Amino acid sequence: MKEWADIYLEDIIANHGSIDNYFKRSFYDERMSDRKLRQFNMIKDSALIGRPILEVGCGLASLATYFAKLGYDIHGIDNDKRQLDLATRNSMVFSPDNPVKLLHGDMFNLPYENKSMGLAFSNGVLEHFSDDEIIHLINEQLRVSEKVAFGVPSTWYERYPKMRGDERYLERDKWRDIIQKSKAKIISEPFLGHTKEIRIDQEKLPPEERIESFLGFVLQEK
Repeated sequence: MKEWADIYLEDIIANHGSIDNYFKRSFYDERMSDRKLRQFNMIKDSALIGRPILEVGCGLASLATYFAKLGYDIHGIDNDKRQLDLATRNSMVFSPDNPVKLLHGDMFNLPYENKSMGLAFSNGVLEHFSDDEIIHLINEQLRVSEKVAFGVPSTWYERYPKMRGDERYLERDKWRDIIQKSKAKIISEPFLGHTKEIRIDQEKLPPEERIESFLGFVLQEK
């Protein structure tokens, strides 16, 4: 069975030609996608002024690197050493004056002090875990940060092959139910955009009426 790093990197090469192209097309040119822009805004709007930001399960840390380039104090943690090595290299290339502070570690036992971060965020991470694991991950992120923000793929993705095979594409209400069982409460559900197939304007609709490819949640302690 292929390692996740191999699957992820093969997908990037197939779609972008190289990791550098992936970084440039993701955030560093005029073609930032609608969804990535909205993910960026969710994190920017949730961050606390002057407080560090942590990306959990950062992988190649493309989003973290973009925030670092803008001057944010940003950290990243992942348990995949190969991806972290690439993230370190890319952070030095795209944000040499303020690289992401990266750690190889376990997101279930974050090596940070209580409330040492203003915000912990993840994107495309939590859908790989069971309900109980998600609850633990949310609680652990709330231990080290004031707020938690995350984006996860919706049931819209059921029509496509799964990259890793363990993805769980859940309804919004199911995510709300999982969050309710944690120590967190939802403070907002930002619109993260949709796939190209969905042409109508969804942003102004209530969350229950939207057709979204990705679901966004911002949390704080109850």
